[in-house]
Amino acid sequence: MGDEAEEQALLLGEPEVFFTTPAYDGLPLLMLRMAQVSVDRLKELVTDAWRMRAPDSLVGDLDDGGGDPSPSGRAQSQGGGPSKARA
Repeated sequence: MGDEAEEQALLLGEPEVFFTTPAYDGLPLLMLRMAQVSVDRLKELVTDAWRMRAPDSLVGDLDDGGGDPSPSGRAQSQGGGPSKARA
């Protein structure tokens, strides 16, 4: 989550989607109602959250069109497919 102002903007602007509880007061996070979020909006939210925490070099790769921040996207951009677990 970003700063307090951004958190408040989401809470006030989209109360049907975002919420919090007293147990989470003071923590830099919000909860959301999954049934109220489209796949595109969820992708945007996850990508934005990832950008706030990821190292600058990885964010730069994404900004340059160098890949998808998801694990499957990284595997493809590194020339490999998903790995298979051995039993």
